Amino acid sequence: MQSMLRGGLLSLLLLAVTNGYTTSTSIMSSSSQSIPEQPTSAVHPRDESSDVLQRWSKRWEGSDTPGWHLKDAHFMLLRYFPQLMEELKPSTTTTTCSDETSKSVRVLVPLCGKSVDLVYLAKHDAVSEVVGVDGIQKAIDIFMDENPDLYNKDEVLAQSSGTQNQFAKYEGK
Repeated sequence: MQSMLRGGLLSLLLLAVTNGYTTSTSIMSSSSQSIPEQPTSAVHPRDESSDVLQRWSKRWEGSDTPGWHLKDAHFMLLRYFPQLMEELKPSTTTTTCSDETSKSVRVLVPLCGKSVDLVYLAKHDAVSEVVGVDGIQKAIDIFMDENPDLYNKDEVLAQSSGTQNQFAKYEGK
């Protein structure tokens, strides 16, 4: 995961919704937390007012549901995801020493906003983890407000030196 973070995702906020997550503790990290300096070649988190994120930030201003969000999971996801999981079935379970099987499918949803696709995926029997990535904090906050049963933990993973821009991780139950 670290190499993926260094590969450019540090400019985005991370929302991880994990189906079956058992801990009930909540961790809130302050933005003043000391994070070791990154090498000069590292990608640093960006503020929502940056050129990259400003366009999306403006679309979220004054609206809890920008026009592109659907009320239900996308019809193609509903139609084909179960079929895809059936095709992958032999490789999606692992046998432990006690011969119990466990879920092992992890799903990445880039630029997820507050998509209800995350909820559908998190509740799917074959999925162990759903990772949604977005750069707009409001989208993540609204998602967590609308789906409190899926959220229980957050932490600051990285922070640009001398700024309040940060890369945050939120995990669900």
